[in-house]
Amino acid sequence: MNKKMTLEKIGAVMIVVLFIISAYLSNTYKDALQGMIEGYGFVGGIIYILIVIISAVVAPINALPLLPVASALWGPINAAILSVIGWVLGSIVIYWLLKKYGRPFVGRFVNLKKYEDKQVNIPEKNKFWVLIGLRMIVPVDVLSYILGIFVPMSWRLYISTTIIGVTPFAFILAYTATLSFVYQFVAGAIGVIILIFGVVSMKKFYK
Repeated sequence: MNKKMTLEKIGAVMIVVLFIISAYLSNTYKDALQGMIEGYGFVGGIIYILIVIISAVVAPINALPLLPVASALWGPINAAILSVIGWVLGSIVIYWLLKKYGRPFVGRFVNLKKYEDKQVNIPEKNKFWVLIGLRMIVPVDVLSYILGIFVPMSWRLYISTTIIGVTPFAFILAYTATLSFVYQFVAGAIGVIILIFGVVSMKKFYK
């Protein structure tokens, strides 16, 4: 368990580092990027959403380093909205597949073994707020698979907590991507702490 937790922490750090590098390059070559998709903004947005959905469903692919590119192309507000749409739809696909076809079927395409030792026990009391809190600090794909495998709930609860939980995160990251390198570094350090805290906090709900 300790080895897995260490690898997850390293993975969280790597994602943040890639995000900072992507943000720096996106801001540096912003005009060139915008010139490349001129006239294809709508199509580009759809492609970005599809990439985010795929990254959520096909773990461990992570589209987070692409968010700075989206901010450079469409602005932080549009980038955040597109990211929320992608994350929410991706989480819905995960939950639907697991509930509709079960673990044996999904396991043919996704390695579920890494989630099977993370059985969680979320108390019914304040379940709504607990789920929102987890959505804010735990990667979308990880939490979606864990909830789909172990936590029964209504679609209304699942979708509403997902939307509320990921939205602030999306806007914060989208605007962070437009900041100077120094501020990105500070935000990145905070992001690492939050991601590690998210990974560690899940232990409180393990059965």
